[in-house]
Amino acid sequence: MSPSPPTDRQGSATPRAGPDPGGAGQPPAGRMKIVILCTGQSARLLGEILRRLPQYECVGYLDGDAGKHGQIYYDIPVLGGFDLLPRLREQGVDGGIPVLGDMGLRLGVFELLRRNGLKCITAIEPSVAMASDVKIGEGSLISFGSVILNNVKIDPFAFIGSGVTILHDVSIGSNCVVGGGRELCIRGGSRDPLGRCADRQQCAARRRCRRPARCTGQRPCHRKPRARDPLSASG
Repeated sequence: MSPSPPTDRQGSATPRAGPDPGGAGQPPAGRMKIVILCTGQSARLLGEILRRLPQYECVGYLDGDAGKHGQIYYDIPVLGGFDLLPRLREQGVDGGIPVLGDMGLRLGVFELLRRNGLKCITAIEPSVAMASDVKIGEGSLISFGSVILNNVKIDPFAFIGSGVTILHDVSIGSNCVVGGGRELCIRGGSRDPLGRCADRQQCAARRRCRRPARCTGQRPCHRKPRARDPLSASG
């Protein structure tokens, strides 16, 4: 899988806009139809975030757990499993974003989107405060209240939780998950992928690492991802 390189905020395909002030609840012209893949807590939170992004129209969730089909979260229905992607593409759905914690499975679901001709969208909640030169890769999600300072690079498929502070010159690696309330910074003037976590004992990368004594937060895990079928994914 070869993700597209990050773009600066001005060049991103995901403008940061507030809630749609349009009347009568009518969607703006040119709104992209998308789906959310999986239905876990973070995926349901994304449903709320998308209500604040007028460039997207979320038509539903997809989940590998048949027991969740037909449920509704934030007025968005769970349509069925991932096998619906080809049909949804024919019906005008152009993009999607998977939200789940299994790192290896996440990449597989992003690839599944691409194989079905859908774009991997980026979603940035409007309350996020960012410097103008922040670069963000495709398929990234940045949640409520995060603060991102200058010269930060976020590679594709990253998930930045709520209330995260990323200080200057930090790089977030591809497919990284940064848990809510964390602070990331650079120590010693070096620029590692994901930088060096200021709270290393609680760092999400460190907790998943086989060698925590050497962990610098450079990658979410040193282990080889488990082989799982993306079609069975459930949030």
